[in-house]
Amino acid sequence: MLKIYLFQILIFLFTNTIICGEAEYVKVELTPSPNKFSVLNFAIDFKEAGGWSDKPIHNLKGIPEEFKPINFGYIELCAKEHWKRRYKDTDNLKYISLLGPDYDIEGNPDSKIDFIIGEYADEEHIIIDSNNDEDFSNEKINEYKEVYPNHFEIEREVSFQYLMKNQIKNRTVPIKITKSDSRYRAIVGEAMIGDIKLNEKDIPLALTTSGFGTYDSRVDLYLFFDLNENGKFENWESVSGSQGSFNLFNKTYTIDFCSADGMLLILKSEQESSHPDISTILSKKPIPDFELKTFNNSTVNLDYFKGKFLLLDFWGIWCGPCIQSFPKLTKLHNLYNKGDFEILGVLKVSEKERISDYKILFDSQNVKWKQIYSDELYEFFNVSGIPRYVLLSPTGEILEPEIYNIEEVLNKYQISKN
Repeated sequence: MLKIYLFQILIFLFTNTIICGEAEYVKVELTPSPNKFSVLNFAIDFKEAGGWSDKPIHNLKGIPEEFKPINFGYIELCAKEHWKRRYKDTDNLKYISLLGPDYDIEGNPDSKIDFIIGEYADEEHIIIDSNNDEDFSNEKINEYKEVYPNHFEIEREVSFQYLMKNQIKNRTVPIKITKSDSRYRAIVGEAMIGDIKLNEKDIPLALTTSGFGTYDSRVDLYLFFDLNENGKFENWESVSGSQGSFNLFNKTYTIDFCSADGMLLILKSEQESSHPDISTILSKKPIPDFELKTFNNSTVNLDYFKGKFLLLDFWGIWCGPCIQSFPKLTKLHNLYNKGDFEILGVLKVSEKERISDYKILFDSQNVKWKQIYSDELYEFFNVSGIPRYVLLSPTGEILEPEIYNIEEVLNKYQISKN
C-alpha cells in the first residue's frame, strides 16, 4: 500500500494530477500578471472593510504642510488579517476557524495601507502610503482623474506584509482607487496565471480574489478559464469558501488548497457531476412575471419586450467595467434592427437614490436603451458579479443565461441588422 501511495505522489509531482480513492487532485502553479479580467468588480469599500476616521488611526508622519487632511483610513489587503481583526474578540469560533490551524493568531504582519483624503490647491486629493512605512514625506499627492461624471480614479502600486506558513512575507500589488460620490473603493489589479490539465488538455487559467491582496481558499476566489484558447478568459466561476464548488467537463470541482501568495492552487474533483450547470437549470426555468420599475417610476414587465431578442445588462454606476462596456453596447444597439432586438439595463433597487447621477452618465455616454430596477431579476439569475449579460428569445425564453462575447452570441442567432 505504501508503494502505491509513493507512486501516486510521484505522478502528482510530475503530472500535477493524482487519483486518491474516488477523488482526483489537480495542481496548478501560477505566476502574477496584471488583472485585465473585468467580468466582475472586486472592490474593497474603505468604510466597510478598512479603517475610516477624521483622526489619524496610526502614528503617521511626513504629512505635507500644504495638504489639509479631512479623513484618515487604511485598506486591509490580507484576507486572513481581515477575518482575524473582525472576529478575534468574539466567541464566533466558526469564523475564527476560517483562519485555519496553520495560522498564527498572534502574528502581526503590517498588511494595512494608510491613506489620507484632504484638500490641496482647493481640490480634493488623496495620499497613499504606498511603501507602507507610515511616512508620507516620500509619497505623491494624487489628483483624481474623472473617468466619467462623478466617478474618479487613480492607480498606484502598494507594498504590504502577510503571513504564510507562520512567516511574514512581503507583496506588492497594483491597486485602483475609485471615488463615486462619497464612496471610496480599492480594486486590486492582479491576477495569477497558469495552465491546468483538464479533459486531457492544458487550459489557461486565471485566479483573482474578492478584493484582497492575498488568496485564501476559505473566502471568495474567482477562477477564469480560456476554454476556447483564444487568449480571452471568458468563462469564469466563483468559489466561495471551502464548501463552494463548480462544474466543468461533467465534473464537480472544489478548491482543496490555495497558497496565500496565489502561486499554488489545488483543485479536487469527485466522480462525474450529477448536477447540471447554471445554463442547464435556467434554460428550463420560466421567468416569473416580475413587475419592473422604470426611471420614471412606471411599471412594465418582460412581456412588453416579447417579439424581440432581449439582452439584459446587469450593471451599476460604481462598476468601472460596466461603464467601459457602454461604447460596445451602443454599437450593438445601433447595429441591430430595432424591431428584432432590444437592450434592457437592470439595476438594483438601491440605485434609485442616485438617479440624477445616472441621467448625467446616460447623456455623456449616449445611452439610449431602457433601464429598470429589479432585485427579483438579480435573484432569479443569481447575479453575484457585474456586468452580467443574459439573452432572451422573442418568446421570452432564456437562450443564454451568461454571455462572455455578446457580438459572437448575437451573430449565432442571426438577428437582422439595420
